[in-house]
Amino acid sequence: MDTFPPSPLNSSTAKTPPSTPAPISLTPRKTISFLTFILVSFLLLISGLVAYLYSQNMMLKQQLTNIQLVPSPSPTPAKGADIFAGWKTYTAKTLNLEFKLPPLFNAYGQLQENIEPGEKGTALCMTFPPSASIRFIHPVMAGGTGCQINTFGLGTISADYEAGRGGSFSDILGFIIQNGKYYGRQKDNSTFALPMELTKLINNPDGIQMVKIIGKNETTGEWRGPVGGTPGDGKIGAIFNTKNSTYPGITVEMKVTSSLTEDIFDQILSTFKFTNKQTLVGEAPVKNSWTTYTDKDIAFEIQYPENWSLRKTYGASIINLGNYRVSGVDISTNLSVGSTLVVNIIDPKGVSFENWIKLYSGETNPPTSPNSTYINLPSYRFERLREGKPAEILTYFMPNEKYIVFFASNTSLADQATADQILSTFKLLE
Repeated sequence: MDTFPPSPLNSSTAKTPPSTPAPISLTPRKTISFLTFILVSFLLLISGLVAYLYSQNMMLKQQLTNIQLVPSPSPTPAKGADIFAGWKTYTAKTLNLEFKLPPLFNAYGQLQENIEPGEKGTALCMTFPPSASIRFIHPVMAGGTGCQINTFGLGTISADYEAGRGGSFSDILGFIIQNGKYYGRQKDNSTFALPMELTKLINNPDGIQMVKIIGKNETTGEWRGPVGGTPGDGKIGAIFNTKNSTYPGITVEMKVTSSLTEDIFDQILSTFKFTNKQTLVGEAPVKNSWTTYTDKDIAFEIQYPENWSLRKTYGASIINLGNYRVSGVDISTNLSVGSTLVVNIIDPKGVSFENWIKLYSGETNPPTSPNSTYINLPSYRFERLREGKPAEILTYFMPNEKYIVFFASNTSLADQATADQILSTFKLLE
């Protein structure tokens, strides 16, 4: 009989129940702890580097701030250094006048000196050539508007100049000082007051006395051009006297810009100097053809040119000061109506030099100190205005304790330089 395998349902054999798996442990393995350490260390390193860079950046900013707050010291020129190094030297040959301009002016070209005739006399103009856009304007317009200054220049006219046009700044023939005020000279020997609020008297290193003038235009009335005696709005100028018999005065003019300032103009004025020193007042002219006169009464000597004449004048009381003219001469041009230079030797009779000057000249405010510009001794000089006549120039000095020397010059502008040269040759022989 066949036997079948037992049915599992009916099998009486007990089976072993399956085992329950052990729970998984939550304790991290050693490899996970090491990676965390590396990551944390890296983050700490980055944080430290960032903090270091930030601190360095803040320190650098502070250093830069400190540098900006401390201004750099201005470079000090070496002792004896020429502050005008690089400046270009120009010469107005007609006037024997030399000056310098800074490199700022190099872009404007070369200064040109021109002399143009008027209906009578001549006009002198030294300036830069006009730009291409206005090149049709000539630097000097004899019958037009006078010397046309392009940025910077010099201008004047001769003492006998005439032209069919109005006046301009460049037509001023020098200046005089009267009672503390400044007056411009004109070609007809007349004068006019310069605006005191716009002027300043300066003396440059070469001893040239100048009146500096700020330009201004009129703002009221029909005339809206330059105020008389000034170069007009946006410009600055100067006037000074020369010792040239043809051109007794000169004007200087500059356009004011952001780079061409008043300080630059002042520096330029400081460079002006005359190259013919012997023609300046205070320097005896070298004239072999001049006649030397020797006075035997007081023993003084003076020279004069061949076209002037000398006449001896004798002692006489002068004014009501109890003074006495011991000796003197009149030196005049050889013309029926000309210029005269009176030379008087005065015995002040105990009156002090300063008081004698004040009493004789009638000046209420004579200079407080001598001016040695005019002769080779300390001297006082006044220019006294006379209505309808040339200014009377009075010069005094005291060569010793006994005498006062007094010069009264009634000369035309054309003869003033020669009169000053005659004056400079005077000397006492005792």
